[in-house]
Amino acid sequence: PIINATKTKAIDMAANKRNALNDNLNILTNITAANITEIDHAIAAYSTIKDAPTETRQTKKSTATDQLPGWYAKAFEAVDSMYDLIFSYFLETKPELVRAMEEAKQVIVTGVHTTSITFDCLADEDGSPIHSFTVTDKSKNKTIASDDEGEVIIEHHRSGHFHFTITAHARIDVDFAASIKRGTNNHFTVKLKKALDSFVDSTH
Repeated sequence: PIINATKTKAIDMAANKRNALNDNLNILTNITAANITEIDHAIAAYSTIKDAPTETRQTKKSTATDQLPGWYAKAFEAVDSMYDLIFSYFLETKPELVRAMEEAKQVIVTGVHTTSITFDCLADEDGSPIHSFTVTDKSKNKTIASDDEGEVIIEHHRSGHFHFTITAHARIDVDFAASIKRGTNNHFTVKLKKALDSFVDSTH
């Protein structure tokens, strides 16, 4: 939900998770005040760029996502700790609470490990973002148009080797082969040449 929500909603949700962890620091054995500070910095960093131009976000996105696997591991440990506590205290007196927490745990783990794909498109001649383009997923024969932020996002996809076609107005189509890794957001940036360049090249 945090990954796919609107930017402002994502910040609110992340802050709520952060506050829940902070409120339970005295009972969580694997979360420290330093971890809370890391989360604060991450939320602040995202907040400062969420409304920036697309090209600014693209520059910072690759370095920001490098830290995600470690944060995910800490989140899983925290969820496990919460579940263990609820299980030990309420299994006999409130089994419905234990079941609800178990279901929530599955949702969190499944959501984080969703296999998704993000495409960005750039002009080959100067690297400027192309905001309007489409991606055709050859495995499904389905075409997806770029969103308001100039990206094509396929939220759920199988892992493996797949072929895509990237198309934009007045640009040469690109057939793109990619290996999709399971349980990650697979991010690809594709450069498209001007269609005019192709015509000139073919006449010489």
